[in-house]
Amino acid sequence: MPNNQQLFANPDMIRALAQQIRTLSGQIKQNINDVALKIKSTESIYVANSATEMRDKFEALKPELEKYEAYLLKVANYLEQNIADPLEIVERVASQNVASIQKPQ
Repeated sequence: MPNNQQLFANPDMIRALAQQIRTLSGQIKQNINDVALKIKSTESIYVANSATEMRDKFEALKPELEKYEAYLLKVANYLEQNIADPLEIVERVASQNVASIQKPQ
């Protein structure tokens, strides 16, 4: 049985979603920086092997967190460049074509 469902997309809504994803990426970046600062401040107050170990483990994890942040930016860019922008062009061309059709007399 064919799937006759239709998908309605709005370029502005897609751009808004892309912006939300960018905001999330920025929040992740800020959280990474905040944790790094807290670890650094803890290390300056509490000099022990556990503090160094905590820093080392975070530094090992940090590149993976940064990859996720970068991935979110790629998703946001993809949404805009490959979905919202082409969709807007298709909508504009379709509107122009509809406007150019004249009713028969």
